[in-house]
Amino acid sequence: MGFLNSLSASHVTEDTSPLSDFWFSEIGSMSSAGVRVTAEQALKISAVLSGVRFLSQTVAMLPRGMFRRRNGQKEKLPDHPLSERLRNRPNAWMTGHQFFETMTARAILEGKAIARVVGDGELIPQDPTRVTIEQLSTGRLRYVIRNDPGRAPTVLSQDEVVHLAGFGVDGITGIPLVNLFRESAGLALAAEEYGSQFFGNSAMPRIVLRHPGRLEKEGKANIARSWQKAYGGADKSHGTAILDEDMDIKELGSGNNEEHQLIPSRKFQVTEFARWLDVSPHSIGDLERSTFSNVEQQSLENVQYRLMPWIKRWEQVIDRDLITDMDRENGVFFEINVTGLLRGDAESRSKFYSQAVNDGWMSPNDVREKENENPVEGLDVYRFPLNFRDAQEEEPAAEVVEPAPAPAPAPAPVPPARQAAELSTLEERARMVCWAAADRVLGKEKKRLAFIATAEAASMDNWTERVYEFYGRHVDFVCRTLNINVELATDYCLAQCKEAQAGGMSAVESWGDDKRQALLELALGAEVAG
Repeated sequence: MGFLNSLSASHVTEDTSPLSDFWFSEIGSMSSAGVRVTAEQALKISAVLSGVRFLSQTVAMLPRGMFRRRNGQKEKLPDHPLSERLRNRPNAWMTGHQFFETMTARAILEGKAIARVVGDGELIPQDPTRVTIEQLSTGRLRYVIRNDPGRAPTVLSQDEVVHLAGFGVDGITGIPLVNLFRESAGLALAAEEYGSQFFGNSAMPRIVLRHPGRLEKEGKANIARSWQKAYGGADKSHGTAILDEDMDIKELGSGNNEEHQLIPSRKFQVTEFARWLDVSPHSIGDLERSTFSNVEQQSLENVQYRLMPWIKRWEQVIDRDLITDMDRENGVFFEINVTGLLRGDAESRSKFYSQAVNDGWMSPNDVREKENENPVEGLDVYRFPLNFRDAQEEEPAAEVVEPAPAPAPAPAPVPPARQAAELSTLEERARMVCWAAADRVLGKEKKRLAFIATAEAASMDNWTERVYEFYGRHVDFVCRTLNINVELATDYCLAQCKEAQAGGMSAVESWGDDKRQALLELALGAEVAG
């Protein structure tokens, strides 16, 4: 018997004669505790139900949709045929949440979840216990669905199903988890049944009623029945027993649940099933070892190491079973968004968003979108600190700052001819300083636009957008370098932006002394320019 078959086979020898209880019991594996374990029975254990519900409902509630990756950008495809099917209407009677919840729960417990693709793409979940998977000589899979008695099995090809497999070792399907934790589940169910019977017997130990005479079978049955009727059940506990015919009572066993370790064993079972289902104990209600300092970290680990495997399974299954080859070649893919689960508290998010906006890789509207708020006009601007620059840009020349002259005594009167000569020298120096500033402004523009042209060589639309973004940030640099007001700097940048967008790099490369002269006139003012 192979390893996989041994996992799904019962290790308990059972009576399978025609009239034995085997044929009248629920289908499933018998545990050593004497309880037959099926997926439905396992869900009667609160820890199993909570763990399966946590994984399946969390996967089902996450935003999902179809996207396309093109030119390094990701765009939503709300009109793609699979978008509505996977988000809201997988078939005529199920919602998208129900479909993903049901399929994930079946894959966890049964090792596989199968949905048949019919009609115009409807997804019809199948009972996994009725599906047999066969691998053909070609390597592809065939699915045989056992129908009701009197109907021939339905045989489907791999192209007609969506097959979500759980953890497995053969690369075809997953191992049924109910078979793996059969003994743990049998123990939990048996302990619960024992506890129920104990309290149903008024939490009293087992007793023997001793009669001095010899009783027939019917007499014994009558006494047992009348005793149970009079004193059995929680509502009849602590009643006064009346014995006649010289009968007496003898106690069998202590009936002490503390000695039986009933409560500790049941508490341990919660941790045990958390391990089986691969979830943290606090996510199924066990907060005994959780604190305010570690529960948030445990929640993040739940997403990263326990939910992400199921999310990746879903994304790859949809890509394999539903997305066409043509769509795949065009960059179409299915994605489940887990960003919402990774969000911290309000204070942490505020610090994160503030840093992101100040560093320039998120705009205020990007933040509003993350917080499920509508965009606001004018908040699509990406801000950059003034002391930051692109790594590809050369270090700009340091500004020449003339030291402030030391206070001097009032000069003696200067002849008019000498005054005119000195004034001419000051104006010449001012022109030289302004020309250097103009050269710095124009040099930065040409270098930056050359870098943008190299990065966006394949797309004219991206060139236009990036040039506009650069000149929007360039206004402040022009103001500070030329010492002019914002209005003049904005008019200059707008004119340069339009010329660069229209003429491309050929226009930018032609910029020379005429542009520097224009900047010089801006710096000196209309009076000097005249």
